[in-house]
Amino acid sequence: MIVSEELIDRYFTSLNETNRAHRRELIEKLWAENGKFISPVGEVAGHSAIDGQVEGFQKQFPDAEVRQTSEIEVLYDKYVRFTFEAVQPDGETFISSGLSPTANCSSSLDFSI
Repeated sequence: MIVSEELIDRYFTSLNETNRAHRRELIEKLWAENGKFISPVGEVAGHSAIDGQVEGFQKQFPDAEVRQTSEIEVLYDKYVRFTFEAVQPDGETFISSGLSPTANCSSSLDFSI
């Protein structure tokens, strides 16, 4: 399986997009319709729920940026994983993934963190 760096870049773009309508558009293009996003905050499924979880994170941490911190690793020709961090505007890292998120990739995403 060849995983496009662009796909993962689009994932991070959607997490950092603050314009609600544009973020929703990005999520709909990126995620499977019933895609599951599992994070320390909880598990959600579907575009609206994913958008809601991203929006909640952005409200809790205004102007924070989530970014990839490692190369993409492909597992079993079906999954990818990588590490990430969330950074405050002053550069302080307040979330650093010790465990990599895992994505079931085809043409869209289904993530577990």
